[in-house]
Amino acid sequence: MSESNDMAGATNLLTAEQQRRYLAHGGNHCPCCEGEEIEGTGQSNSDADWHENEVECKTCGAIWLDIYTISGVQGVSGPVEKAIGKAPHQKKNA
Repeated sequence: MSESNDMAGATNLLTAEQQRRYLAHGGNHCPCCEGEEIEGTGQSNSDADWHENEVECKTCGAIWLDIYTISGVQGVSGPVEKAIGKAPHQKKNA
């Protein structure tokens, strides 16, 4: 992810300790005031390997980006044969 993806080029004003605490607690509080009244603003941005979501604290008014990256995959949607590498026309016990 490039630096240009930050909220219109905004500088990161969070300290390393604020970032560490926020991530350690699962992103469930404001990294500035530690208030728990936070919600997504509906603004988001994505690319092939990341997604960012703007979040706002209703207590202090801070706005920041939660940044997500792919960490795994689960489940199958569609024909199982395709998912496990068999052509759809092949029979399982062939």
